[in-house]
Amino acid sequence: MANGDLFNKMTLALDTDIKKIERIRAQLLMKDSDQDVGSVLYDLQQSLKSSLDTFQVKEYEIERTLEKWLLLKQDLNLAREVQKTIFPQDNIYLSNFQLAGFTRAASSLGGDYYTYNISNTGVNAAIGDISGKGIANALITIMFDSHYKNLVYQEMSLQDILFSLNQFFRGIVSNYNGLGEKFMTFLAFRFMEKIEYAGAGHEYILVNRADQKMCERIKTGGIALGLMPELMGQFSHGEIELNPGDCLVTYSDGITEARNEQGSLFGLDRLVKQVELHSHLDPERVIQKIVENVDEFQGTHEQYDDITLLIIKHPE
Repeated sequence: MANGDLFNKMTLALDTDIKKIERIRAQLLMKDSDQDVGSVLYDLQQSLKSSLDTFQVKEYEIERTLEKWLLLKQDLNLAREVQKTIFPQDNIYLSNFQLAGFTRAASSLGGDYYTYNISNTGVNAAIGDISGKGIANALITIMFDSHYKNLVYQEMSLQDILFSLNQFFRGIVSNYNGLGEKFMTFLAFRFMEKIEYAGAGHEYILVNRADQKMCERIKTGGIALGLMPELMGQFSHGEIELNPGDCLVTYSDGITEARNEQGSLFGLDRLVKQVELHSHLDPERVIQKIVENVDEFQGTHEQYDDITLLIIKHPE
């Protein structure tokens, strides 16, 4: 029984008892026969006993439900704190590259992913978005992060890394009942002088060229992780050269699909405009400006999806 139905039933029982008490009072004032009053008092006694028994049973059920809810809340808080640790705690500032990222879940736990680090194979960065919602997505990102960070320290091509990630992702989903169909769009970067990337169905790469004051839209393509058992050769691949002042922006669809009170989408064009306006700033400030604009656009409309940004900039 739902809590609302439970309390409605209990309230109705109390209302009935109150009406019976009012009836007794009226009969006493009218000096009805003792037999009639005695009958009403007996009925009231039985009704009150039944109501008290109901309250005691339901009180026990509510206490047990509350205990379970508190335990679940503790588990969620722990999962939230663990998930926070997979995201970079500091930005990276090198002579030729600056990196910063941001993510904000639509609920307490999110299914978006981003990371960057420096390994023996170079500077690595990645962004991803798991389909659907729920606690399972957050737990998948935690396991996924561990596997990805192990791979970037090995002498593997980006395509091989994505191939391994696809197998790993499919293994996670198949090992847990109830997850349904899951896939993950993903974009991986590795760079020293030029930026190499491999894509698995993720959003556009936006590159704002400082000398042209305009934003390129690079369609990443590829097939999302988890959709097929064998994806070798199904990932997009390319190179991007950033010149001083150029700014590369990647994002999750929670940005472009954010809605306002009228139901309109934020859209790619608005995002591109923000990139063009603010790419002269450092990566952290670019993120701040974009997020502020998205929030202003949404207004009082609830954030429906996780939003994530990953910025790579060549300092001037």
